[in-house]
Amino acid sequence: MKAKEIMTTPVLAVEETDRAQHAVEIMAHNDISGLPVVNGREELVGIVTERDLLLLDQQEPPMMKTALYGLWITPLHLIEQDAKWRGLAVKDVMTRNVITF
Repeated sequence: MKAKEIMTTPVLAVEETDRAQHAVEIMAHNDISGLPVVNGREELVGIVTERDLLLLDQQEPPMMKTALYGLWITPLHLIEQDAKWRGLAVKDVMTRNVITF
């Protein structure tokens, strides 16, 4: 089997400065599990995969909520932490030193 027989064209990629959330959306809409990451000169600098994003999620403490009068309220510091994760750039979560063929 050759790579050209299983690869997807055209190649979808994200820039290292794109938001990680943008990479997630591209993967979800195109039913793929990873994307090459390029710099401003369209040179390959890494890859971002579902695994990279899942591992990142495991490194963050779980969201905890407090019940108050039957309502779920998320403490402010946890909301800020979640916003920080969602604001990460692709370069913050990608795998570098990609082996290519």
